[in-house]
Amino acid sequence: MKIESVKLVYFSPTRTTKAVVEGIARGLNPASVEMLDITRPDARVQPLRTSENELLVIGVPVYMGRVPALLTEWLHAISARNTPAVCVVVYGNRVYEDALIELKDILSGCGCRPIAGAAYIGGEHSFSTDETPPTAKDRPDAGDLHHAESFGRMIQEKLAAIPPSADRIADLDIPGCRPYRGGFATVDGRFYRGQRCVYPVRDLCGRMPPRRCHRSGG
Repeated sequence: MKIESVKLVYFSPTRTTKAVVEGIARGLNPASVEMLDITRPDARVQPLRTSENELLVIGVPVYMGRVPALLTEWLHAISARNTPAVCVVVYGNRVYEDALIELKDILSGCGCRPIAGAAYIGGEHSFSTDETPPTAKDRPDAGDLHHAESFGRMIQEKLAAIPPSADRIADLDIPGCRPYRGGFATVDGRFYRGQRCVYPVRDLCGRMPPRRCHRSGG
């Protein structure tokens, strides 16, 4: 299957999901790549449109075992026509539950044809505190990013083996349950990398005062 370009889409408040997606892109080594950072709300105003001669790679963090609720409306509005897609979720080394299969289902419903999926450990878990040992500290590390590049090369090999028609893409078997477990997690307040705020509170929602902000991975 011939792919003319790659679209990299990521929601990454702490830049860990971005790092994983970029690692996959290095393995893909596309002739043309377009990056779309949907972290800020103003980047999610217009719906995304893709075609069957593009590869769509979407990476999101896992919140409470699910795709972040503040993204689902935009994701469901994606307009695709047999676009091959790669589903990527990044979690804090607890469990990603049904986030990966949920992302696959959303993209399938938009006209995409998922061909690969992966879950990566990335970023200190939001459950970590000064009193308890940090979980997934300093992830993704060099080994994680090397694996992401290898994954990108595997995707390229799989694409090369697919016949020209997207109708010949087999359904992707993703682990998970339906109905989905976990709960919808909205992300209100500031996003932190360690103890440092990455985005001011009003850049993302403007609803919660700083004293109620919390740390979150992604």
